[in-house]
This record gives sequence, structure tokens and C-alpha cells, in this order.
Amino acid sequence: MPKKPTVHFILKKSKSKESLIMTRCRYYGTDIYVSTKEYISLDKWDKKAERCIVAEHLHQTDREKRNHRRINKLLDNIRLNFLDMVDGLEYSDLISDKNSCVNSIKSRIEDFVNGGFNPLDPQILMEIERMEITPTKFFKKCVEEKANQWVKRTNTKVAKGTVVNNQSVLKRFIEFMKWANLPDSFAIFDKTFENKFREYHLIYKEYAPNTFAHSNSILKTWLEQAEEVDLIKDHSYRKWQTKAATPLKVYLTQEELDKIYSLNPTDDELAKAHLKSDNLMETRDLFIIAANTGLRYSDLTHLNDGIWNLDERTLKIFQQKTHQEVELPLNKILIEIYKKYEGKLPVPIVKSHYNNQIRALAKMADINEIVSYQKTVGGGCVVVQQPKYELIASHTARRSFATNLYLALGNASIVMKFTGHKSETTFMDYICVTAKEARMIMQKQYEKIEEYYMRKEKEEYLTTLEALALDGIELPF
Repeated sequence: MPKKPTVHFILKKSKSKESLIMTRCRYYGTDIYVSTKEYISLDKWDKKAERCIVAEHLHQTDREKRNHRRINKLLDNIRLNFLDMVDGLEYSDLISDKNSCVNSIKSRIEDFVNGGFNPLDPQILMEIERMEITPTKFFKKCVEEKANQWVKRTNTKVAKGTVVNNQSVLKRFIEFMKWANLPDSFAIFDKTFENKFREYHLIYKEYAPNTFAHSNSILKTWLEQAEEVDLIKDHSYRKWQTKAATPLKVYLTQEELDKIYSLNPTDDELAKAHLKSDNLMETRDLFIIAANTGLRYSDLTHLNDGIWNLDERTLKIFQQKTHQEVELPLNKILIEIYKKYEGKLPVPIVKSHYNNQIRALAKMADINEIVSYQKTVGGGCVVVQQPKYELIASHTARRSFATNLYLALGNASIVMKFTGHKSETTFMDYICVTAKEARMIMQKQYEKIEEYYMRKEKEEYLTTLEALALDGIELPF
């Protein structure tokens, strides 16, 4: 039985720098040679794949890569055209009139090369253009555009922190690609991608599960944009994990906050703690302000933009994240700090240094209770024990405000007026209430209810006695 028709592409021998690409069609033992009219350098030709090389390591220009992809597209179409054409021919046709059959096939291929394939066709150009867009290039563009995007809900530009988060995930993705030795192609985003991405985060880098979920969340947003422009066909990414376990949350009691506020370390104590006095007390005061108002770190840079009314003991300020105004009551400590700086409050230092100073101050205040929690390390759970001061950061102040106020009032809706939370479910997950503290809140509520009914029964009893006296009924006491 004769062998099936095949198509190969070879280079015509030449003494010049470039060689002509020839089509060699084998039809039942007969070779048919047709010129593609395309030239390629020998060092840019993959002899095994029979295609032009398109690779980053060769330092090719975008124009050169675009031309090589165009030629490869032409070769693919020649092959398909030939196989479609001979599929309708019978072996008997070749036997009866071999020369006529061969000439017909050759003529059809030449016609296709000359006019059947238009490299300037808009659809072909669009397809070639899409082939040139790699995930890394596309994601970089997404990050660049993020800085100029607007939040519809607030009519403001995207926060700088959001842009920084996107930049971090992009850097993480590029490092992952090198680690996993994956090609820079949208074809990698299949059903197996998430497991590789998880292994890189949790086992190789030993990141927290929340970091992995955060990376997935941002990557999903980019892939949604890629799908809109038809760069990705596999929809596996839609099922990726974007939420992880609730992170460890700690808060400072009012007593612990008082310990930090009461600190007045000497130069010797600062030297022993490897601290400098520069900005240290300012950081402490700003942290105490946040712990008494629930303001975020970003809001502390705008304290002087707020309206401080010492007579009415109120502070009106626009929160930077929500762009909504909140009116806060001023207590004795807040008024004291405001007067200390004569109404010109300091601006917080860089967040990382701010956090380091807060932890150092908490350590000096002996906030060293051992906190035990589970942590994912290398894909497994381990129990970690740390002193409380090591777990404190800028956001601890806001959590402390919310938790302390909730424990005092036992009313989430009132506290949410100050924190800006819209959902009580989100708020309850946000604050740091232990099972014991939750029980104590319920007990206080029960005591209030019992007190109400006791008062009501007493009032009804007295009302009954008054009615009896008015009716002239002599009471036995």
C-alpha cells in the first residue's frame, strides 16, 4: 500500500546569507517541489520543526519575530491546503495520468502561494499580533494602566497601594515562570497551572496561604482582561482559589494601650533597645490616635486636614479609603495629644519603619504575652508561639479601637458608624473577640434584660398598691 501524502519544508542550498524555503510534497512516492518565495537565514531556521525560529534568547527584534511568525503561518496554510486538495484524489488518478496529476497539484500550490494566502489580510495580521502578545507583556500593560484607572464608586484614581500590590504580584509571576521553566505563552493557563502556582507559593517560597490567594485574585483579573481580547481560551482560571483562612488577628486592650502611651524611655533604654529617639514618640502618639479613633494608617497623613473642635470635643475627617466623612468624639487623651503639638500633628514615617517602632515600643511596655496559632509552612500546618509585641502592626490600632468599643457597647451597628463597615458579617470577622469575651457580652445583655423586667415588675407592683390605697382598701402593712 503506497504511503500517505506528506508535506515538508526544506532550505534550498545557497551561497548567500539567506536560503529559499522550498515545499516538498510527497504524493504516493512522487516528490513535488514548489517555492514558497520566502527566504530565511540558516541560523534562524529550525530544521527539525521545519519552521522559522521565534525565540527571546536570540535577541530578535519585534519586527523580525513578526515576519517569522508570518512565514510560519504561510507554511501551515500550504500544508493544510495540500492535504485538503489531495484528500479528494484517488490513487487510481495518479496511475492513469501521473504527469497530469502532479502538474495539477503543483499548479494549485503555486496559485495558493501567489494569491491564495494574503499575508496582509486583516484577520491574519490580527492573529499574528495576538501571537506576539505574551502574558508577561500583557500583565505589565495591565499594571501600567492600573495607575491611571478610576474607581467608579468614589470617582477617584486607584490607590497607590493597589498599584504596588499589582506590581508585587507581577514580580512574583515572573519569578514563578523562571522557577517552573514555563514558556511565556497564554497556553500555560490550563487545569494544571494553579497547582504549580500553589506549590511555588506555599512550598518553595513558604508564603502564607493568604499571599497565594491574593496572587490568584489579581492574576484572575488580568486573565479576565486577556479573555476579553481573545488571548486565552481555557477558562480553568475562573475556579481558582481567591480566599484563604482568616489571618491571625490581635488587638491591644485599653490597659496595654495605656502602657504604650505612658512610655517615656531614657536614652540608655533606647540604646539598649537599639532605637533612636527621632520620630519615636511621634509614632507612639499617632498609634494612640489611631487606637482611639479607628483611623487607618493612610488617614494619619491627613490628620491636619480634619476639623478639630475642642469645645464640642469632635473631629470631622474624610477617610482616605472610602472618601466618606466621619465624625469622631474626642476623649481626654486625644485632646492632650492635639494640644501637645499645638494643632500641628506629625505625619507618620514610612510604614515599615512605623511598624518596627510600634513593635519596639510594645516590647518596652512588656506586652509580651505568648500567642499560639497555626501557620502553613511548606504545605503543612505547624503551631507557632510568638510574643504579642511581634504581631503588632499599624492596623492593630484600628482593630483595637473596634474591638474595645464593641466589648464596651456590645452593639456592632454603633461601632460600624465609626469604622465605616457596611456589612455586619465583615465587621464581626474584622474585630478580635474571643469566645470568652463574646460570652461576657451576652451575659451583660442578659443582665440588662433581667434588670428591665425587675424594674417593670416593681413599677407594676407600686402602681397596684397606689390603686388599692385610692379605693380606700386598708393594707395590712
